Amino acid sequence: MSNTKQGKVVTLRCYSRPVTAEYHMAVCLTLNLVTQGRTQRESIHKLHGLIKGYLQDAIENNEFDAFVPRRAPARFYAEYAAARVLHSVSRLISIRPSLCAFKDQHKIPAHA
Repeated sequence: MSNTKQGKVVTLRCYSRPVTAEYHMAVCLTLNLVTQGRTQRESIHKLHGLIKGYLQDAIENNEFDAFVPRRAPARFYAEYAAARVLHSVSRLISIRPSLCAFKDQHKIPAHA
């Protein structure tokens, strides 16, 4: 990995949503990673772990520039945009949206 990436913070765009009554999915758009869990919290927790492992593997194999970013398909970006709009609207009318857009930040270690 080039020295210019070391010690920097990578900001990843993500969202989660229910798929059925039995499970939720969480998506990292920046890295094209998807997890599922029985709850929104579980799916997001799994996504955080997957992202951490993915970035660590990319750094350890000196492949950071080749694998970050690795963009998700367009349909996931459309869902993310909808989640952002729902989040904004929910603040105005006091509802809890089923889609949750969020950003995930990871610091790239200086010793990598």
